[in-house]
Amino acid sequence: MMIWLALYSWPVIAYIFFRKWSIPVATSATLIGGYLLLPENHAFDLPLLPPLDKHTIPALSALVLIWINSKDRKTPVDMRPGLLPHSKVVALLLVVMLFGTFATVMTNREPLFYGPTVLASMRVYDSFSILMATILTLIPFLIGRKVLSTQDGLKSFVTVFVMAAVGYACLALWEIRMSPQLNYQIYGFFPHSWIQHIRGGGFRPLVFLEHGLWLGIFFASAILIAFGQWRYETGKRKQQYLMAAGWLFLTISLSKVIGAFAIVLVLLPVMLFLGRRIQLMIAAIISIIVLFYPVLRNVDLVPTDTLLTYAERFDPARAQSLKFRFDNEDKLLARAKLKPLYGWGGYGRNFVFDEDGINTAVSDGLWVILFGKGGWFSYIGHYGLLTWGILALFLRKREEVDNTTAIIALALTGNLIDLLPNAGISPVTWMMAGALVGRLEQRGLVRDNESALIQPTRRPLRYTRDLGQKDTRNKARFVSQNQSINRDGTQDKYRPLGATDRIPYGGG
Repeated sequence: MMIWLALYSWPVIAYIFFRKWSIPVATSATLIGGYLLLPENHAFDLPLLPPLDKHTIPALSALVLIWINSKDRKTPVDMRPGLLPHSKVVALLLVVMLFGTFATVMTNREPLFYGPTVLASMRVYDSFSILMATILTLIPFLIGRKVLSTQDGLKSFVTVFVMAAVGYACLALWEIRMSPQLNYQIYGFFPHSWIQHIRGGGFRPLVFLEHGLWLGIFFASAILIAFGQWRYETGKRKQQYLMAAGWLFLTISLSKVIGAFAIVLVLLPVMLFLGRRIQLMIAAIISIIVLFYPVLRNVDLVPTDTLLTYAERFDPARAQSLKFRFDNEDKLLARAKLKPLYGWGGYGRNFVFDEDGINTAVSDGLWVILFGKGGWFSYIGHYGLLTWGILALFLRKREEVDNTTAIIALALTGNLIDLLPNAGISPVTWMMAGALVGRLEQRGLVRDNESALIQPTRRPLRYTRDLGQKDTRNKARFVSQNQSINRDGTQDKYRPLGATDRIPYGGG
């Protein structure tokens, strides 16, 4: 009962968010809140449509409400025009990803036989189903590009992200002490294997996510963002971010998520002590490694033996788990090399079966799942969209990248590292990638005191509620084309200030 009540009610909750807060805040709260609070492994499975679950329902709700609010002339609009990116590179990556879904189906029309096991062939119907699922997956990316493209929008996202993580940390600490049972108590089921959440004589929390590892990378991203904001903020907000960062660091250190904790330890000094240019260079190098990871694994340029040696010194049990992953990746990679361009498709066709029809491989990392199912077209499409914002930002001049954008780039880099051993990609990850693409499109990308681009409205601009603070972005002036104003205060013809006649906020 609670499962369906939560899923059914989330669009209503999203509507309340959009009524109460500005569009960037409401969008961030809708997607992040849905990811953190809605139940896993349950969905509305409608005919001819992909399942509607905790990932797609918040995204669709936010998309519809963004469209409604952008049409409402009483609401100031501060977003990129249109839903599709303007970047030719991003457009090409979208085409590659979507074309790959059809090519994968067309090249896997034959059934596969492994002893008594028969794997179904891909049907034309599957191409439309996969295409719809891919489009739904990309909605948070497109929303992030549209809504979070301005500096104010990105700061709203950062605020919601950190506040949500701080509140979620309370639930995680409760599960660390009492065992991970909140999902069972609220929704009546446990979303994963119980034994995988018993570690080191204690418990690994997961709250309402699919796995504790997903929770770990969420906290890792929030820690990097909180410390980054603490570095650059001033006054009372600087202290608030420091307290939030310390609280989250304590939580992740007790959560028994070694991989996510290691990502924090590696990237946190980069966030705190290096300049934006060096931060983006490191993020770009990691992005290139991730983008070509299948090639590096295939030619043995990834030091797996060295990583296993270090893991053995730290924890022999974790080293054994890491070796199990590497061994299975080798099997799946050898299988994927047989169809490198478009992959094997679904229905388990990308797995390795013995002569008795038993599957002998386990896929953990997102990279090997995408590469095995969809080949290079799927892999480059997905990881290209995730990494392009970071790579393009690195090519910009240092003064053209503001602090908040650099912080998001480094937090996204942590997510990319985690997607090599794990498959915990989330709407939050896609939002960050889309936000970076939107920032690249935004004119006047890097001025810390940039003025938001607000579309004209024929009604007086009003303050909007944004987490209890007034939205000062609405102070942008409108200048009459003939410099005449009627007695009632209205203008006959007006236009928004452009790049050549913009007046600073501090102007007269």
